[in-house]
Amino acid sequence: MSELINTQQAQNVFRWRLLTTVSSLALLASVCGAQNSYAEDSDRPTVWIELGADLDRVEDGQQAFAPPFVANNPGSTAFDPVSPAEAQRPPAFSFGGESKISFQPKDSDWVFSASVRYGRANGNQFIHQTAKNKPEHLHLSYNGRFHFTPIPTQTHTPFVANFLAVEGKQSGSHAIVDFQAGKDFGIGLFGRVGTSVLNAGVRFAQFTSRMQSNMQARPDLAFVAIHLPTPHHPHNYGTLYGNHYHQYLATAQSTRSFHGIGPSLSWNASAPFAGNPESGVLSVDWGANAAILFGRQKAKVQHQTSAVYFHSNYSLEKYPPPAGVGYDHPQVNLQRAHTVAVPNVGGFAGVTFSFTDFKVSAGYRGDFFFGAMDTGFDAAKRSTIAFYGPFASVSIGIGG
Repeated sequence: MSELINTQQAQNVFRWRLLTTVSSLALLASVCGAQNSYAEDSDRPTVWIELGADLDRVEDGQQAFAPPFVANNPGSTAFDPVSPAEAQRPPAFSFGGESKISFQPKDSDWVFSASVRYGRANGNQFIHQTAKNKPEHLHLSYNGRFHFTPIPTQTHTPFVANFLAVEGKQSGSHAIVDFQAGKDFGIGLFGRVGTSVLNAGVRFAQFTSRMQSNMQARPDLAFVAIHLPTPHHPHNYGTLYGNHYHQYLATAQSTRSFHGIGPSLSWNASAPFAGNPESGVLSVDWGANAAILFGRQKAKVQHQTSAVYFHSNYSLEKYPPPAGVGYDHPQVNLQRAHTVAVPNVGGFAGVTFSFTDFKVSAGYRGDFFFGAMDTGFDAAKRSTIAFYGPFASVSIGIGG
């Protein structure tokens, strides 16, 4: 019996010694890991300053000014090959810059940041196109006392032609400011050096656009009959054709803006895939963002259209049409303002090369602001503002 008790006591002692040894090794490993982590944290800069540039494709839903004569002459040769809408197309790209400062205290997973992005687009248009005239046939007839003799058909090319001339200027700008606080939860799948930061904060956005357009057009060139009395029979007529048309002048200008602020969320992640800390590390970066912005949407629009009617001065008609018939549409002045809520979503993907306290990044990014701008003329129309394109930045770390 005593031997059995001694054996159990020996087994218990062995178990306690084994457990103590494993626990000591685990504690030592954790201490060493913590020391290595703290050593890396002590080497990590606490402040990062980032400067960059981007080239964005811009989609703002800006409507082209369409005076009535455009809709009334849809198949006019004056609008070929460039239509009035195409001649007023806004700038397709904006060039801008960005800056960001972020602060991560020592021995902390919290990151605090402030950033600003700004871009501007300008465009000038000048279109002048003249349609090619098609020869028209003129018929001159003679009716004698006893017989009728037709004179051979002649060809006449009008001395005027349909044309379109558009001169315009357009500009736009955007500014986006973020203040965020986030926590780095890490990415276990990619190792201890991967980062995954979930941020919450406030986003401010401001968009402005201006346009001015002057348009002249002759879209409806046609011909009128000029009647020539024949000898001996004054009530019989031969026929000659003359030109008649309207010449239009239209002007338009608009100023539009949106200012909004609201809560935002973002997720930024980075995972190394090549290199080492001594020679430099290549990482793949990605992220997404969302916000809801509450603000004011404004639009100020002015436009006016007038026209003059012309016909051939050599008209010999018995009852010629009156000269100078046209119209002068009163100037339209509209101002609209609305309080709106604008959803915003975006994302990015890129690569970064980092070496101790220096980083170079490049990638592709997009941001969409739904219903942010009033782009209508005579009636309000909410349009989505979108910016997407490549970016590049350089970051310098200080402190640590």
